[in-house]
Amino acid sequence: MLDMTDKCYLLDMEATGLKFTWYKKQVGKMMAKRHGRVLANQAWCIAFPEAFVENLHEVYFDHCPMLL
Repeated sequence: MLDMTDKCYLLDMEATGLKFTWYKKQVGKMMAKRHGRVLANQAWCIAFPEAFVENLHEVYFDHCPMLL
């Protein structure tokens, strides 16, 4: 993924809120990963300087919604 984002000049907009966007409850342990990401190019970031991303809590599924 890093190679693609570099080639397309995309920036990963760091999110606030939850650290991970996917949670799976296993017997005796919790698994978590950061699957969700928001990518933007420099022109979009300049056009929307107040934009931010927040990882919200999951409600019905194991993936967390992301608010842009």
